Amino acid sequence: YLHYHVARHIEEHGWLSWINWIDYKRWYPYGHPVGKDIFPALPMTLAFIHTTLKLLGVPATLYQVAVLFPPVIAAITCLVAYKLGEEVGGKGVGLLTSLFLAVNPAYMGRTTLGFCDDETVGVLSMIVLYTAFLKAINPKTSRCSRLLYGVISGLALGYLCASWGAYRYPLA
Repeated sequence: YLHYHVARHIEEHGWLSWINWIDYKRWYPYGHPVGKDIFPALPMTLAFIHTTLKLLGVPATLYQVAVLFPPVIAAITCLVAYKLGEEVGGKGVGLLTSLFLAVNPAYMGRTTLGFCDDETVGVLSMIVLYTAFLKAINPKTSRCSRLLYGVISGLALGYLCASWGAYRYPLA
């Protein structure tokens, strides 16, 4: 609910309003300094998706977006995990990688309908980071493509750092 609450605040008060926001509804009476405590990428992603859907004329509420977001991202993550496994060891490894992620109880528990937390986008961005990095250092990839994959890897790392506390693991 926290990320939905922050996304709602972002939509109502602007994209940078969360930085100095003290939420008195969360911790009473002193308030919670949201800008010093949360990772902003997930609420901003929710607000961006909801705003985009409104511009396209899709009648969805922010709450519906927050509830449906985790399973949709989990399905996309399984597809990207296939590409990671395929890059490492071929199509068979890709299928096993995707299957193991899809049936992992810890991952299923964190991407269920309505469980909108940092792991939802964190695992996706980590897998995109590793896949793009492996493609960037592959000598069989063309020079221009390696540059593109390097940029994608860096953007995925930046998004990971802005979304999840486990960003420390790829940096270690």
